[in-house]
Amino acid sequence: MIGIPSAEIERWKPLLESAWRLEPLEAPPVSVGVRPVSKDLLSSLGYSMRELVLDERKQLRQQLHDSAENVNAGCETVPGLIPYVGVGVYASAFGCEIIYPEKIDPWVKPIIDHPRQVYELEPSLDRGQPPMVLRRIEYFQRETGGGMPIRLTDTQDPLDTSALIWGQRGLVTAMHTNPEEAHELLRRVTELIIQFSKVQLEAIENFYSPGHLCAWAPPGSGISVSDDLAAVLSPALYEEFGVPYLTRISEAFNGIYIHSCGDYNHNIGAMLKIPNLRGIDIHSPPEVNLKAARELTRRRIALHVSPGINWETKYPSWRELWDNVTEMTWDGGYGVIYNDAGQDAGEAQEKMRYVKSRCRERKARGDVATTRASS
Repeated sequence: MIGIPSAEIERWKPLLESAWRLEPLEAPPVSVGVRPVSKDLLSSLGYSMRELVLDERKQLRQQLHDSAENVNAGCETVPGLIPYVGVGVYASAFGCEIIYPEKIDPWVKPIIDHPRQVYELEPSLDRGQPPMVLRRIEYFQRETGGGMPIRLTDTQDPLDTSALIWGQRGLVTAMHTNPEEAHELLRRVTELIIQFSKVQLEAIENFYSPGHLCAWAPPGSGISVSDDLAAVLSPALYEEFGVPYLTRISEAFNGIYIHSCGDYNHNIGAMLKIPNLRGIDIHSPPEVNLKAARELTRRRIALHVSPGINWETKYPSWRELWDNVTEMTWDGGYGVIYNDAGQDAGEAQEKMRYVKSRCRERKARGDVATTRASS
């Protein structure tokens, strides 16, 4: 099976590296991929979600197709593959059952009914989905000859994975009523994430840094995690139950990149206490005060901004959306990466040209200072 030419894989790395390193740029990287949406929730090749998750051949074929479409559209991104089997990889290693619906992502069944059960949980990388992930990595590398970079599988952070194991209500309740057991579960999940991430990194010959989310970043700068509970926990709870375990992961991999859906501005301050936090992914602009997020992070870490799934509730068109995003975040000439999708190559190229032009217009008006950010 043919992959993507190596020149295309390397093409946008210098631009993306400059963005992550907060270096001044004429305009930010704008990654607008081609991701047509079917009314039947099928992929562009007609595969259901269940097929993509369970059939490695179909998943690889779809991802190579998407990568080729993105390259042809001039998408400012690094093509790569992800051994995706859902969000429950780490929960399944603790014994959670995974359900595979036909049209949506896999579900995870919690297994904790009582706080004391935490002490009985012993994860194993030989059960659940971890072996599936490793087989997929091996298959991807064999079929592409190692030419395509491969991401880590979907890495739900200690909070998210613990919520899958205990149930979100159960975990958050335990933070108030049984904090010792909540911490114990978070510790166990954290160590498993570190262990299996290292196993994957050993297996992957051509690693797509930093992992399953965000644009390509320089190797050795950390891994990326999803942390969706950041949007719903209070700052006090997040600092106690989130930050220490993200710090442990950051220390293990020389850095961390964090994604969260929803509005988590109230916890960005706590995130900034994590050593070697490299960047955050904002995935819900309609819900987030982007200007405030930029003020909190500018000159410190990079912002990776995507429209998310609910932007049409606030903006009449994608042009109004990106007018607002660029107005609120492209204020310093550095440290921002934009991501979006188009129905086809034509729309993807139109979006990319529009966002670039808006950023250049801001500079021409004198709205953007290009002084190098301080580290």
